[in-house]
Amino acid sequence: KAVLITGCDKGFGHALAKLLHSKGFTVFAGCLQADKNGDGARELKNMKSDRMQVLQMDVCSDQEVAQAVDFVKRTLKVPEEGLWGLVNNAGISTFGEVEFASLDNYKDVAEINLWGTVRVTKAFLPLIRRAKG
Repeated sequence: KAVLITGCDKGFGHALAKLLHSKGFTVFAGCLQADKNGDGARELKNMKSDRMQVLQMDVCSDQEVAQAVDFVKRTLKVPEEGLWGLVNNAGISTFGEVEFASLDNYKDVAEINLWGTVRVTKAFLPLIRRAKG
């Protein structure tokens, strides 16, 4: 079964990508820093496994999400079976009192945590439906 995880540069997404891979899943690990050879993306790539596919993915970019969909379609061993799972892990958190946090700060959180999740889900939904995931 194939799973896409966003936010695999570090933390929960990175750990989940390694765990699911160890359990036999094909993992598409979306990393914000893949094109910059970030530490997390590099570590996952260094596994040198055809079941660990690291891809550049900024959940705020329509273009990068569309490129990720194309990459997944091209890379799936049996594309007709689709994508079994999607973990929308990419996100940021910001702390502070409303009075001191900027409006731009709130907009960034919403763009990544809300609209990024919606963007990725809508883009991959046809593949997930195909797999009945």
